[in-house]
Amino acid sequence: MERDGQLLFVREAHDGLWSLPGGWADIGESPSEVAEREVLEETGYVVRATKLLAVYDKAKHEHPPAFWYCYKLFIQCGLEGGAPAHSHETLDIGFFGPDALPALSRERVTEAQVLRMFTHVEQPALPTDFD
Repeated sequence: MERDGQLLFVREAHDGLWSLPGGWADIGESPSEVAEREVLEETGYVVRATKLLAVYDKAKHEHPPAFWYCYKLFIQCGLEGGAPAHSHETLDIGFFGPDALPALSRERVTEAQVLRMFTHVEQPALPTDFD
């Protein structure tokens, strides 16, 4: 979710670092349903998924090694309502611009990926990125 040129981030409870909202899909959920549910659970905001921005193979980016092999989907969302609220997964919620990024949880997201999402926001006609 974007507001005034800034993206919505959450500070993860498990490592104290920041990431874009997101998480694992439940069986039977579509990508848009996962994005909308995860944003609500982690931030309190009600959003509507509007565009698939990127599909990245996690192993091809600068993430630390992980047990699970997965693809990361980046989905643009528009604000529908709600209010900021922490959860058991998040310690804080904030909006940050590309020149003032917080300390990122590289397990979840890389700086290059975040900066690319800012490019997508600035250039909405860009096609979806994929590996």
